[in-house]
Amino acid sequence: MDKQNNNPHLFLKSLVVLALLVLNIGAVGLFYYAKQGATSIASSFQSAVNDTSKWSPITASADYVLPTTDFAGEDLAELQRYPGSKRTNYAKTNTETIIEYQSLDNTDKVLQYLKTQLAKSGWVLKTASLTDAVFVKDKNTIELAVDQGSNKETNYTITKK
Repeated sequence: MDKQNNNPHLFLKSLVVLALLVLNIGAVGLFYYAKQGATSIASSFQSAVNDTSKWSPITASADYVLPTTDFAGEDLAELQRYPGSKRTNYAKTNTETIIEYQSLDNTDKVLQYLKTQLAKSGWVLKTASLTDAVFVKDKNTIELAVDQGSNKETNYTITKK
């Protein structure tokens, strides 16, 4: 004698459980491949950042003009400013001097010039990146920082401590 299933919802429950299991496996797979893709993209991005041979220097927009006069203050005796640049800010306390400038040349060229000038004056490079450098001499420190402004001009800051 055949037994009949007295619970008509058992088949439906089984289908729901099976569907949830399939969806769960699919979601795990989706998260796995998304993580692998993100890792791959991050690796490609880091490779591109480290390969500076493919970078092209950017100079200021053709219609951008530097200020016509320097902001009040004085340049550091130890470091000649980048040729053609203008002082845009100056602050001096008992412990540090901060001077900001603008140039129409690209950031790489400006930073390289400043690093070369400091090295020629006996300052020792402590740390450096694509946008900054720290030099030491005796008990003094000079920090250089460059960035590109909204008009593609180079803004650079010299901090002496």
